[in-house]
Amino acid sequence: MVLISKENILKYIPQREPFVMIDSILEVKNNEFHTEKLWEESNLFNREGFISESGLTEFIAQSCAAGFGYQQSLSEGGEAKIGFIGAISKWELSELPPILSTTECKISVLTQFENIQLVEGQVFYNNKMILECQLKIVLT
Repeated sequence: MVLISKENILKYIPQREPFVMIDSILEVKNNEFHTEKLWEESNLFNREGFISESGLTEFIAQSCAAGFGYQQSLSEGGEAKIGFIGAISKWELSELPPILSTTECKISVLTQFENIQLVEGQVFYNNKMILECQLKIVLT
């Protein structure tokens, strides 16, 4: 099930083409966001037929932006806040997905203090977790 489709995702993230690395929001529930991305051949992060580490990390970051943006639109009815990554830690990659594959991302908000969020991001390909990391995000 898709909550926010590719046609509407730009309402919830600050990025614009050709730097959009998220297609849809599948679910936003409490402190978890689930998103999806089909990696096309023309993607900026295509490296010899595979999505680069940077592309997958950006997918996590934009999944955070989309989830927080969606929540913001519900709670305050306003425009989504801009977020900045303060730190990336515990970054572990096991596999790069090929071009023309679909990956899913799960974001879990671990803690928050005022406008600072500590989140865990996980990227899945073929139902296998291929990347996991934590991000500290500051929302403006």
